[in-house]
Amino acid sequence: MFKFIDNQESSKTGVLFLHGFGADMNDLYPMKMLFPNTRVISYQAPISLAAMGYMGGFAWFSLDFTPYGIEYDVEEAEAVLANLHKEIEKQRAHFDRLIICGFSQGAILSHALLLRYPGLLDGAVCLSGRYSDFIFEDVNHEHLKGLPVFLSHGTIDEVIPISSGKEIMSFYEDTDANLTSKVYEMGHDISYECQLDLKEWFRSNFL
Repeated sequence: MFKFIDNQESSKTGVLFLHGFGADMNDLYPMKMLFPNTRVISYQAPISLAAMGYMGGFAWFSLDFTPYGIEYDVEEAEAVLANLHKEIEKQRAHFDRLIICGFSQGAILSHALLLRYPGLLDGAVCLSGRYSDFIFEDVNHEHLKGLPVFLSHGTIDEVIPISSGKEIMSFYEDTDANLTSKVYEMGHDISYECQLDLKEWFRSNFL
């Protein structure tokens, strides 16, 4: 069972937020203003980082910050993906249209949910995510045809380099998704300009 906050909007369109490493369910929740007349549910990851010696926050799966870059626990990622799939399948029954919106670690999971489970989602917003072989290699993407996908990344991202974001964009460019991909002069963040573009993307595709 995932902890979450919910704006309780009476709507048949839903947006599900998945925050990044070290954040919590409140982190992306103010972005609900970008999705008017929409029910927004912001989930909290299950791993408490305070219990692991960090300052606080939560993680969807463990990361290891090595001299060679960030490594992650694929088994934990697969386990939380399976649980998120079950949760979103339950939510699916309440909506005519359901969109996933993830940032950083949450974006990694959003890509996986979009690619692995045809029919689960009607659109995806993946912000500052990392290209991950276990998600993008050997996947069937025929079900993406016409599906709205919004991608963004910062040119000065100090956590996940822009090269990783461009790999993701290249992957989707080779599909038939209705792709909007944007690069901004920002770090590991969601700039005001990005938010404006995201609001317009949502208006154009779902309102």
